[in-house]
Amino acid sequence: MITLRPATRFLLALLALSPAAALAQERAIELDDSRDSDEQQVASNEGAVFGRVRFLTGTITLRRETRILEDPEMNDPVVPGDVVQSGPLSRTEVQLADGTLVRVDEDSELVLLSLPDGSTGLGDSTILQVLSGSILIRAESMGSAEKRFQVDTDSASIFILSDGLFRIDVRDDGTTIVSSRRVASEIVAEEESAMIRSGERVTVRPGRPPGEAHPFNTRLRDEFDLWSSERDDALLHRERVDTRIPSGLPDPIEPYADELSYYGRWFNYPSYGWVWRPVGLASDWQPYLSGRWAWAPGGLVWVSHEPWGWAPFHYGRWEFLVGNGWVWIPGHIFSGGWVAWSYSPGYFGWCPLGYYDYPVRFSLSIGFPRFPWIYVRSRHLYERRVVRVVEPRYMAELVQDGRSPPVHGRELSRLGPGEEPVRVE
Repeated sequence: MITLRPATRFLLALLALSPAAALAQERAIELDDSRDSDEQQVASNEGAVFGRVRFLTGTITLRRETRILEDPEMNDPVVPGDVVQSGPLSRTEVQLADGTLVRVDEDSELVLLSLPDGSTGLGDSTILQVLSGSILIRAESMGSAEKRFQVDTDSASIFILSDGLFRIDVRDDGTTIVSSRRVASEIVAEEESAMIRSGERVTVRPGRPPGEAHPFNTRLRDEFDLWSSERDDALLHRERVDTRIPSGLPDPIEPYADELSYYGRWFNYPSYGWVWRPVGLASDWQPYLSGRWAWAPGGLVWVSHEPWGWAPFHYGRWEFLVGNGWVWIPGHIFSGGWVAWSYSPGYFGWCPLGYYDYPVRFSLSIGFPRFPWIYVRSRHLYERRVVRVVEPRYMAELVQDGRSPPVHGRELSRLGPGEEPVRVE
């Protein structure tokens, strides 16, 4: 059973009952062209408070509302209310929209009560609850005075006050141990508080105030600490494709810009500004093909199987440039997938939306247009490997007949596996 501390219940109530805050968020983003007004419309349906599973090993389970999502994959979405459970010899890393990394040890249970909104500079609230086990948090972007990062356990509430790395362990008897490696935080229990800084540790026993902060040897590490260090080194030991990270990217893209530099190149295109081109892909690669559709509150979310495939499929648009191939144009607003949908008897199809919010089409030679639509049979909409069930013959018949695919609404309504999709106008 998940029990909320009184301060947490009050804060979540404010977040849920404040339409003015949602309106302020919408007005806070000033975009120049018409396609961005469409982005705001989609954002009102799906929101931006999504994180992702960035890495996992072993057996991880996500509980979402009344569903149990077994065998989540890299780039699966996580949303407020999700419960992350890890089994023996299993660990996972969750990335929040502000770039913060939350690493979950084996035999642990973590509740994501509230997540940050990466699309706006307004004050964010991140509230996590550790029910059992251990987590490590690499906090990012904590410079804003309006930002709140809180972690609850049965015996304490921990407030992170700066960027850095810290660990929370919850023992079987309910005792909470907070260890700070490179971060300042405040621990509150039984109406008393204690501050800890880098290299200090505090123990809180159930029903008692926090103990005194005392130093600990940061060089002594267990298997979880070593695994976390390996995750930190994973990208550092990989050769960058592009050493440049463009300035002026949309704020929600900043947490992912460094990661993208390992998998592609940035260049400035006159019509679009900065674009990113992935490298090392097959010649017939195209967006929204290597992956699957997953259910989340608000609609379907694309789960890419490319390791870099979070930001490029949820912010911005794709275009095909002759001589360069597929390029991604960063955007401000999150969506489950920036695609157009086509519904035909027995089939579903989708196509990447281009810069001007139309389905992408291009020609490699005069008179031979290409339509990068992807079609699957209706029963395969939730297939875990879309590339295995595509129906290229259906698309070929449309082209041979001189017909373009029938384009309908951008989104599918709130669906679960086995439910009949309903078009959203």
